[in-house]
Amino acid sequence: MAYHQQKKTAGFQSRKATYGSSNPQRKDDRMAEASRKNHQWRRAQYMFKNKRKKLLSEIVQVKDNRRCEVAKEEVEEYFKDLFSQPNQKTRPR
Repeated sequence: MAYHQQKKTAGFQSRKATYGSSNPQRKDDRMAEASRKNHQWRRAQYMFKNKRKKLLSEIVQVKDNRRCEVAKEEVEEYFKDLFSQPNQKTRPR
């Protein structure tokens, strides 16, 4: 069914995601949290690509200057699994 035909029918619904909350404060808080998470993800991606040592030191270091005894390779593998995304737009070698 074409877009214009669907729009004319009574069953047409927008595909825009709605949360169903009429509370503007809750909506603002939800949007702020989503923005914060997106920023943290983008920062982690940037740091992983360009400044791995700095990212690792931020993750491993504790406030009272004690260091965690986790191996760097283990931390790197964990974050690769968590944040890496395959690039399907490159040709295989």
